[in-house]
Amino acid sequence: MDSLQHILREGAFSNLETREVLSRVSLSGEDKGLYITLVYGTLQNQMYLDYLLCQVLDKPLKRLDGSVRIILEVAAYQIFFLDRIPDYAIVDEAVTLTGKKVPKARGFVNGVLRNILRQKAALADFRLEDWPNEKEGLSIRYSIPQWIIHKYFEVFGEEKAMTILPRMNDTPPFTLRTNTLKTTREALMAELSAIGMEPEAGTLYPEAIHLLGTAGMGSDIKKERLFSSGLYTIQDQGAMGLSHLLDPQPGEQILDMCAAPGGKTTHIAQLMENQGEIIARDIYDSRLALIDGAAHRLGISCIRTEKADGTRLNPIDIKAFDRILLDAPCTGMGIIRRKPEIRHRGDKKERKAIRQIQGVMLDHAATMLKDGGVLVYATCSVNPDENEHQIEMFLSNHPEMQMEPGTMGYTDLTMDGCDSFFHCKMTKNKA
Repeated sequence: MDSLQHILREGAFSNLETREVLSRVSLSGEDKGLYITLVYGTLQNQMYLDYLLCQVLDKPLKRLDGSVRIILEVAAYQIFFLDRIPDYAIVDEAVTLTGKKVPKARGFVNGVLRNILRQKAALADFRLEDWPNEKEGLSIRYSIPQWIIHKYFEVFGEEKAMTILPRMNDTPPFTLRTNTLKTTREALMAELSAIGMEPEAGTLYPEAIHLLGTAGMGSDIKKERLFSSGLYTIQDQGAMGLSHLLDPQPGEQILDMCAAPGGKTTHIAQLMENQGEIIARDIYDSRLALIDGAAHRLGISCIRTEKADGTRLNPIDIKAFDRILLDAPCTGMGIIRRKPEIRHRGDKKERKAIRQIQGVMLDHAATMLKDGGVLVYATCSVNPDENEHQIEMFLSNHPEMQMEPGTMGYTDLTMDGCDSFFHCKMTKNKA
């Protein structure tokens, strides 16, 4: 309840909020799993839960006390999506919690939830074909704003979008990246099995390992000796693909323009065998410290962190780098599964500001790249305005840059469950 209050009312991020709570509060494995399920399940299905509540309420949702609304949403999520707790216990717990938060609303919450139970079968019978506006029905059922639905249809086409959308609230795979500077995937999988984990080889990249049955338990996996010894890091295959696309070579000078928290930076270091130099930049000291910490744990010495703003160009950087990775700031629409709250954040003005930042950073990247160098542009967004349209404008303004055929596109969850990243690889003409 408090976590959802922090996320929905105070702007906290779900991954940081849950991590902080799990580090502070001692919970059993079962209770930890239930906590994660309730927080993410409620966030992922909020629009649908609100739709169900509206069917039994006699006043608009927006008129409810904020705490009461969250209590009703969590209870409705348990009633319609979980079967581990009896319905009567869900109602009793919700009423008890209301008594602590908003005592005068106890009777109201009890009445609403008992009304839901009486109509449960009818309410659960949600049929997309009953909606004259297909995208409106999809938006409600999968709790995704219509503008995002439209973007997915635009990018992937109707058939693939209809495959992806029902899975956007699924729990993403929990994926590790083998530190190939210290071990092999096969050896690491054997060690993981020996400590009771269930490793499964990822199918997209040779470093990838899925851990079955551990999704959401990142705080536990980071306590393992194998993690502290630097044998692996946690990273989705969609992110791994960007470093492979960059194809860094030993001895090169590499720039990671938006490097924190360091997953792709350290992967680049692995691929270049810890030989050469990677300049890893971010605008916050605290986030640069995360990169330094990751590099130390993984045994990487070729990374140098720098506090810098990618929208500002330092003359010393002109034509200084062999390869540049620009994983640009974006709206994050490709990682909704991991941060479900972001689907409801941001407006047109903020999205426009992000696109302007992306454009400036792309221009600077071209200037900082050596002749013959390689630039990979990426976002974790499924929005052509941030992706294809940015590349089109960039290439029209930079005739010295050429896109490598077949490198512009998206990853998506139909590809071994990975996050959706846009990627494009470009080269700079030799003088």
